[in-house]
Amino acid sequence: MRKICFVILFVMVLTALPSCSVHIKDSNGDDVALAVLTDEDICSDKKTHSLFMSSFMNTSGRTTKVIGKNRDIDCEKVSFSAKKFSGVYDIQASYFAKSDCFTIYWNVEVKNGNFAMFLISPGGEIIHKFDLNAESQSFFAEAEGEYIVRIAGESAEVSVKLHRDFITMREDI
Repeated sequence: MRKICFVILFVMVLTALPSCSVHIKDSNGDDVALAVLTDEDICSDKKTHSLFMSSFMNTSGRTTKVIGKNRDIDCEKVSFSAKKFSGVYDIQASYFAKSDCFTIYWNVEVKNGNFAMFLISPGGEIIHKFDLNAESQSFFAEAEGEYIVRIAGESAEVSVKLHRDFITMREDI
């Protein structure tokens, strides 16, 4: 019986090891700009992240036509916070037709670490890096497809609130 308990405990420890978080060290002091993560990391399909004491909440409101893996983040409002966040994480997805106009409103508070927020095109490229001190930005969809609000952090203690608003423009009017 003792051996069985030891084996069970050993297996539990082994399965818990891969879930240990690894955070990216904040290497540039009071500057909140990213120091380690690159544009290539941000645009990669292989996004990874580590979170400590985090929360993510969304309210559906008006949804767009996002399907697949990002369907759960097709929401009008998003609230995200973490005591420690490192890596790259998608927090909002929207599907827009060519010529659609949309506005993103945000409030970001970075208490520690490095942090940035980006708008990613349907082609997977960065089309906008958000100014964390601003509050809103309007965009014109140059291509039909899925637009992603993606965040990146390096040991960031951060709070993010987003709101998406859009107006569909018809080309035949």
